[in-house]
Amino acid sequence: MPGESLERRHMTKDLWIEILPWRNSPPVYIWNKTNRPISLKEHIAWFESRQTKLEEEPIFSYHDGSFFVGMARLDKLSIDSIEVSLIVNPKSRRNGYGRKILTDISHFFSVMALTGEELIAVIHADNLASRSLFESSHFITFDKKGVFDYLRYVKN
Repeated sequence: MPGESLERRHMTKDLWIEILPWRNSPPVYIWNKTNRPISLKEHIAWFESRQTKLEEEPIFSYHDGSFFVGMARLDKLSIDSIEVSLIVNPKSRRNGYGRKILTDISHFFSVMALTGEELIAVIHADNLASRSLFESSHFITFDKKGVFDYLRYVKN
């Protein structure tokens, strides 16, 4: 069970490199829109391109004490839709961190969202673990595009 001290911080450059192996592991990348391993060069370029957007599209790291357990980010899909994405450290999986991170980032969005903005998750239709996590965290399916289902956060 995760500690009660889960802390959200702004993602720092020194942690960027740390998440590349998490993202490039086959059980993770097969569910991504870019469903292949990415290079370090691509990874760094993507993070560097986000630096000018961090005010509106934040990237957070999550820590339990000194242990880096995961990351969540908010990406603007359209004028009124924000996509939430998260990844959990493989050493921390199956311990409830994904739920805690999703709960925190959803709450952050609810507090910071402009009127009319909605929180969206885009999940591969066959990714049952993610689907279960999001559906049990107040997300409901509202659309399907190719192999991806679109889920909307419904505040309780």
